[in-house]
Amino acid sequence: MKFKTIFLIFNVVVLVSFLFVFFAPMLVLDAAYAATFLARNWFLALSFLAILGALNAFFIRNWKLFSLLESEDWPALAAYLSEEINDKGRISNRTVKVYVNSLLLLSDLEGIEKLEALLASKRPKILSRNALLFGVTKLLKGDYLAARGFLSGYAGNKGCEDRDWLSFDLAFAELVLKDWSAALPLLEPLSEKRDVILRSLAGFYLDVLSGRSPGPEADRAKAAAEKVKAGILKRCKRKAWEARAAEAREDIKGVVLTKMIEDAALWIYGTADANH
Repeated sequence: MKFKTIFLIFNVVVLVSFLFVFFAPMLVLDAAYAATFLARNWFLALSFLAILGALNAFFIRNWKLFSLLESEDWPALAAYLSEEINDKGRISNRTVKVYVNSLLLLSDLEGIEKLEALLASKRPKILSRNALLFGVTKLLKGDYLAARGFLSGYAGNKGCEDRDWLSFDLAFAELVLKDWSAALPLLEPLSEKRDVILRSLAGFYLDVLSGRSPGPEADRAKAAAEKVKAGILKRCKRKAWEARAAEAREDIKGVVLTKMIEDAALWIYGTADANH
């Protein structure tokens, strides 16, 4: 449904509902009681109109942003948000998320790095909150040293969104760099998380780690991996697992996870029919 249509329907439905509820006494009660009711509750009408006005002001202010998102005009969207953020200084968590996603769709990793530098100097809290987005960018570039350096600075930070996935990306960078001892303590707690895809990926890489890490660490990794596999096979049919995997691929995390998810599925379910 078109954004403009949704905006119009929203206003009509809300206004009609309000008018019906607020003026219902005039239809079912005598005029004197209705007048008393309205006199006592006029402030509710003003409050409602103020809230509706604020919501409409928000939509109108962001009209161009929503219109560009609806039309999927990513170059125009990126240009618009660049002006908002870089030229006008209108930096918010929402605009940063949308801007990074638009730049990823355009494969403009350099633009994301420039945004990271801007946030580091002017809005460090917003950078911290969205650390996963910028860590993913470094993984996409194949710069695993930079990814490790960046992600390790935010791992465990309560101000970050998607902290578990941030830890997983850090663990993946450590694995690529063959730092087994650093990857193991990151993957172990992730193997017990509720998110079945995150748990599956952690289990898969624990299994990989068990074949590369020497000594007792290999045994720890193997035991944790087998526990993950057994638990998922017992509680989650492959069809349900694939549905959750499809959702994960649609997220920003899916930009770098597609091959990993396929490998994890093979590790857990083998080549069995997805309906079983």
